[in-house]
Amino acid sequence: MMKGMKARIGLGVAALVGCGIAACLFPSVDGLSGQDGAAEASATDAGDAGSNDATSDAKSTDATDATTDASSARFCTTQDATFCADFDESADVVTGFTSLFLTDGGLVAVDDAASSSAPNSLLTGNLVLAINDSSHGCVVAKTSITPSSSLVLDMDMRIDTLASQGTYIEAFAIVLESATQSSIQLNLETASTVVGEEIDTLDAGKLFIAHTFPAPITMSTWSHVNITLVLHAPRTITVTVDTTVVVDHASMNSAFVVGPTDVYAGNAYSPGPSDGARIHYDNIVLHLN
Repeated sequence: MMKGMKARIGLGVAALVGCGIAACLFPSVDGLSGQDGAAEASATDAGDAGSNDATSDAKSTDATDATTDASSARFCTTQDATFCADFDESADVVTGFTSLFLTDGGLVAVDDAASSSAPNSLLTGNLVLAINDSSHGCVVAKTSITPSSSLVLDMDMRIDTLASQGTYIEAFAIVLESATQSSIQLNLETASTVVGEEIDTLDAGKLFIAHTFPAPITMSTWSHVNITLVLHAPRTITVTVDTTVVVDHASMNSAFVVGPTDVYAGNAYSPGPSDGARIHYDNIVLHLN
């Protein structure tokens, strides 16, 4: 990659930061590569009240729970999609995903204090990283499906903080597994936003083709991001943020190879130095056709 629980966040971070829990609960990991050629790992994780008051409270609580349950299930059950995650079904961050990819300095948790559709969202990013450090903090969904005509990703995201040092975070990745692996990556810096094609070359190198937005995605507000790949000739990539097209049918590199598709939601890779990055995600929908 390019150098790319229902508790409140404090509890979520304490439970998840570090690789000890991940190592105990999740399987060993395969290799992803940074643009500089360094191998990176990928995952293969009634008190004193009277009876009238008690009855009233129970009815109120039941009604609230029923409404919450209906709301929690509503988004993804209305999506005819290859993959969907709205993070409302469980406090366990891995629910609905294949695995957790978490290393020291990484951050990944379900957050019940922020969402684009209540009640929860995914919070990922990194803690403080020294100049030679790096981290991962994301959840991985392996679809085993190879698209033939198109790949469409929709998601809501809110960029809360990015490294003030200007280092980037690979904040989302779609990996197409093949003998020469290809991926689409969303890379964020304070001064720029890039969607990039990263392609394994036959000589074990990396080819990175950047599609830079005219302006960075606005921070501290929810934005809707759509990434559309047309996979029949001519192959193109289009990116829309809210209603603005920021990458307009850009030609894709001819070496980009299609294969079984994996989703890396969150911090797929972040290098130091960094004083921390935090990004929220919600309503992730992937269509493979």
